[in-house]
Amino acid sequence: WSMQGDSGVAELTHGQYIDASLGKVSGNFRFDYNINLMTETYEHNALGYLRRNNELTHGLDVEYGVYEPQGPFLHWNARLGIDYNSLYQPREFTHLNISAHSRMMLKGYLFVMSNIQYRPTGMNDYFEPRVPGRVFNRPQYFEADAWISSDYRKPLAVDMRVGYRSEFGTGYFFSIGPRIRLGDKFLFVYTFEYDKFANQKGFVDITSGRDQIIFGRRDNITYTNSIEGSYIFSNKSWLSLNVRHYWSKVDYEEYYTLEQNGGLSSYPGYRHNADLSYNVFNVDLMYSWNFAPGSFLKLVWKNSIQDREQVRANEFHSFFGNLENILGSRQAQNSFSLKVTYYLDYKYLFRKSGS
Repeated sequence: WSMQGDSGVAELTHGQYIDASLGKVSGNFRFDYNINLMTETYEHNALGYLRRNNELTHGLDVEYGVYEPQGPFLHWNARLGIDYNSLYQPREFTHLNISAHSRMMLKGYLFVMSNIQYRPTGMNDYFEPRVPGRVFNRPQYFEADAWISSDYRKPLAVDMRVGYRSEFGTGYFFSIGPRIRLGDKFLFVYTFEYDKFANQKGFVDITSGRDQIIFGRRDNITYTNSIEGSYIFSNKSWLSLNVRHYWSKVDYEEYYTLEQNGGLSSYPGYRHNADLSYNVFNVDLMYSWNFAPGSFLKLVWKNSIQDREQVRANEFHSFFGNLENILGSRQAQNSFSLKVTYYLDYKYLFRKSGS
């Protein structure tokens, strides 16, 4: 059995949060009840990213697993969960979410995972309108995906994922990531991810008089390419590299106004163009040296490019044309840093004389 909890108070805004759970964490059958509460004034962005506050969630998960070899499996488990979500203030219901997950490791070290999420009641979304007190009614949501990874012990392995989702429209996503390992020193991982979601509906704008909230129906296509690499010189020094390029295209087809009841009404009079292309390109190169027990020297180079471009007449760049533009951007930010951490042994510094 396990009981865990965390709570806090944001002094500047008098906000509070609670994150507590109670469950059975050993044996084949396990369960967990969790409550997560954030008041409408809670704000902790000074300590990290907070997507939203004013939430109250009750969650229950039940799980059954076998954690020793059985038949073709080294281990496996399956979990079913249900979350009841509402605003903290006012106490308005937002949505019910049902999820199912399974994980299996086969005897050949082939890993297989699957996930299903279902929102049967739709969703009363109080955050998407960007105006306090307004709500956007979302329909039922469904998402399913499967993940497979081959044996990481071998010189060549691969991760693959494929999934489907539906809400207003439908979408699919997939990723593939080959892994190359040469001995115990060199590792290279390349991952390509593609995500297309058609006929999404979401916030676009608020008119200048703040009397109308504009929504849009859009197609969203996202490409993500990432490279991870490492080379170990010795047990005390190594080099690591992370490169990531994220590109999202948003193409609007129709605009609406948000009604007081949370529905949408067609708004052909909206004349602004909201189509956009958004890029993020990051490079992190780090050399680490463990020059003494518990003591490290780290030399880091970071390169970051962000670009947000309004697209007219659906003239989106091709994939390689977009990549050429972002690599040639003048908005690149480069930084170098050196960090030295030295471990001081208290017993060594204050040992008694003659000891």
